[in-house]
Amino acid sequence: MRAPLFGAAVLWVLGGCSGSTGPGKACNNDSDCGAGRVCFVDGCGGPGDELIIEVTPQSQAQVVQEFLIFPVQGEQNLVLQLPSTLSGQISVANDGGLATYNGTVTVSGVGHSVNIPGLERRFRSKVTPQKGVYVLPISTGRYSVSFSADDTPLPPMVQGLEVSSGAALTLNPVFPDPASLIHVVGHLLEGGAALGAEGLALQATLADDAGTVVSQSVVVPSDGGLFDLALSPGLDPKTPIVVTLLSSAEATTFVPQKSFLIDPVGQQLDLDLGLFGDAFGVQGRVLDAAGKPVPGASVHLEGTVEGGGTFRSEITKTGPDGKFAVKTLATAKGQLMTLWIVPDGDDHSGIAFVPLGVSPLSESLGDVVCPQRVRVTGTVLLPDSSSPALGVTVTAVPIDPVKGQPLPSQTHTQATDAHGTFTVYVDPAIYRFDLQAVATLPRTSIFQRAGGADADVAPVDLGSIVLAKGHKIEGTVTQALPPLVGPVGPIPVARATVRFFRRDRYGESSVVRPLAETYTDDVGAYSVMIPSE
Repeated sequence: MRAPLFGAAVLWVLGGCSGSTGPGKACNNDSDCGAGRVCFVDGCGGPGDELIIEVTPQSQAQVVQEFLIFPVQGEQNLVLQLPSTLSGQISVANDGGLATYNGTVTVSGVGHSVNIPGLERRFRSKVTPQKGVYVLPISTGRYSVSFSADDTPLPPMVQGLEVSSGAALTLNPVFPDPASLIHVVGHLLEGGAALGAEGLALQATLADDAGTVVSQSVVVPSDGGLFDLALSPGLDPKTPIVVTLLSSAEATTFVPQKSFLIDPVGQQLDLDLGLFGDAFGVQGRVLDAAGKPVPGASVHLEGTVEGGGTFRSEITKTGPDGKFAVKTLATAKGQLMTLWIVPDGDDHSGIAFVPLGVSPLSESLGDVVCPQRVRVTGTVLLPDSSSPALGVTVTAVPIDPVKGQPLPSQTHTQATDAHGTFTVYVDPAIYRFDLQAVATLPRTSIFQRAGGADADVAPVDLGSIVLAKGHKIEGTVTQALPPLVGPVGPIPVARATVRFFRRDRYGESSVVRPLAETYTDDVGAYSVMIPSE
């Protein structure tokens, strides 16, 4: 039985090809083609929709540039602008004036591409300003940029920034006067007694939707001494502050995470985690739907524990007999934790998440049965709609959860056999199935729901999928040089990653589909097959 997406089967082929001049009918320029068609390397074809091309030079991996291409042509030569830069003066307030800050500063940004929805952009660099001045290259994108002093407890400065190709942008952060900082000091307690443990830290954020960070992460003294959080004096006293306990991988004891809503003004602050108790071990066994052991599955516990904090255990693996052992804290009274079981990606058993309570008396959790994954089948045909496509790589990429189920993190890959058929086993979700054939054909993608709520794991048959025809795009990637260099032309950019996307409308949303990925050679040249309409 076929499980449709949004009430009907969705077969979204990324482009198609409405005819081509074909071999022996190559064109020389667009005028050789009919109205509304362009000349590609291998013949005339429809220009398709707007393309977005992303180029990442090998020598500047964090400096990504994007190109909006419309109309699409058979030859796309891309000239990289000079890398976008972020620069400015870092200062610190001092006795009513400003002084240059020359200590090491971590500059980090979290954001996304402006042109490619959902594509994350991040950067992180350490800079040591010279007389307060810093300069660093930066990729195109829209960011929240944070400046954090490495050598002093000054609170971080956060600003928004949008970067376009070749832009020279300026941010001049000013750290507050150290003498004016609001200091939140206190002890970390367990049931009223000072808690001493290695690897614990505290950080303050605003109680807003963004969780804006307003302090550095400060280490909690392992001897139970006073912690000291430094906050900016410019904070609105009416804005609630949240202090969160963080536990690092170096923690020497099992301590829950917990957040505290505080008033930071003028008082010593003691943060009590409650009596969360000592860690203890529990064990169990993971079975498949047929009662056989599931080896190699990842297992962990997480949830609310005694004292009101949250705890996530380390991840452990099941053995050949399906058995596992994990250390945890006791579940809070009236609450449940979740036992997560994630089988290996090639296993036919799926994700299991079991609500339960654990205590020091819970030596065994018994047997946990994983549901069967959804069996997805299909047949891939060449563009002639009749010949089976052998050796096509089919990759199932989860893109959206279905009701009542978590979004899987694993992708699943299989190749078609001599009959063009394939079978993959996936956890319930909405998937993008990418079909990549030989180099002479472009990638084809379809979207399909697999499974659903209430443990629906009914098999899904995608039927016959005809690979899209395509056209070859060729070109070069070169780097523009500064005007002062002289009359030398752009220089080739070798071994750059070049990715192609197409922007479409889906209902009321704008969505971007990945089309292809390639690399430039030693002289900056590339060629790629993309679907054309």
